[in-house]
Amino acid sequence: MTAASSIPATQHIQGVVALVSRVLGSVHNRSMAWSVADQFLVSAANFAIGIVAARLLGVASFGQFTLTLMLAALAAVFVEYIFCAPMMTLAGRRARRSGSYFAAVAVLGIASAVAGGLAVAFVKATMLFARDGSLDWLLMGSAFAVTFGHVVHTVARRILFARRRSRGALAVDVARYGLFALFVAGLLAFEVTPSAEVLLVILGGTGVLATLTTYAGLLASRVRLKLLRAVVDRHWPIASWLVLMVVVAMGQEQLVWLIVGGTLGDAAVGGLRAGQYLLGVTHFIMLALENFVPRGASDAYSEGGVEGLGRFLTRQMFILGIPTFGLIILVAAPAHFWLGTLFGPEYAQFAPILWVWSLAYAIVFVREMWVYYLRTIEQTRGTFHAFALSSAAALVLIYPAIMTLGVIGAAMVVCLAHLISMVYVLRLVRRHARQHRAMAAA
Repeated sequence: MTAASSIPATQHIQGVVALVSRVLGSVHNRSMAWSVADQFLVSAANFAIGIVAARLLGVASFGQFTLTLMLAALAAVFVEYIFCAPMMTLAGRRARRSGSYFAAVAVLGIASAVAGGLAVAFVKATMLFARDGSLDWLLMGSAFAVTFGHVVHTVARRILFARRRSRGALAVDVARYGLFALFVAGLLAFEVTPSAEVLLVILGGTGVLATLTTYAGLLASRVRLKLLRAVVDRHWPIASWLVLMVVVAMGQEQLVWLIVGGTLGDAAVGGLRAGQYLLGVTHFIMLALENFVPRGASDAYSEGGVEGLGRFLTRQMFILGIPTFGLIILVAAPAHFWLGTLFGPEYAQFAPILWVWSLAYAIVFVREMWVYYLRTIEQTRGTFHAFALSSAAALVLIYPAIMTLGVIGAAMVVCLAHLISMVYVLRLVRRHARQHRAMAAA
């Protein structure tokens, strides 16, 4: 090989090295690293709490425990989309947001925690009264406590991520789950077996205790009623369509499960759930996106416009897609083995469903990454339309698919619904980018 012919090869190698260096630099981005580590901790802790509760409580009490946690999580989801999601986007629009703005979000979050706690307690009371005409005030109080603590904790950690204090958010989560472990261990050391209500109160109380210093710092800034109104007015145009999206998506999901259970029976539901449970190993990455991608996308948009936003999301999709798709393949490829080993031999027959779920999860990852594009440019109405269209398609096709293909047909319809919403979102992103380029050229 001559020296002249080796120059292109050398340049190519240098280009590859430069590309790898940029990728590795992004991987070691502090916000991303701390966010992923934090979400891994939260997911692992919640999984461990479920196992501990299942062992300490009877089946009936564990059912009450998990149902109350589901309601508390639902309340937190609505608070996140109304206050936290817009905050994550707006935080990057300026080089520095005032402390009063974040203090206003904190005040609104605390007020929402009270309202959410009362709502969950009321739902629990209604369910109990409809069942046997009685009211369990201890369970209602614990429902309020865990909801209030969960919402307060969620708002605090989102504010920390929005202010690029990822290590602070991780410290808050370590404190919460560490305190929970200490309280439960202390009870067991004195041979006291906690009830479902006690575990709920501890979980809610530790959420409050872990965030006391965070809220003390936030509320040191002055907050006026006028600012609270301004924050609500600014957040709601972004949040309103996201809230509707959640309502539609959750309604569609519950209806699909009801149709599957009513048509094919409990075994089919168990097979579908087993596949979802296994793929839950990817959840911590997808959930971690919310901690840093919205703020990073907003920064990229402010600094580089639509082109900068597109480059940022493409880079994040590439960097985080590698571990996400790797985990999906790791679970899906030996599907028979995982299902048979972890759940029992009778679950191995549901391996094809796990393959369909794997494709669905890959689609969801791509869709969620580009939903942040629409959130950043404040066109969340398109996100709602994407989910409304996909939900309508799922509800129309679910029954014929079940009658034709059985339980795998149900999984395929859910996967198709995710594909429809992904295509719709990508279409909106592409159209907006084209319009921007046309305006720039003009």
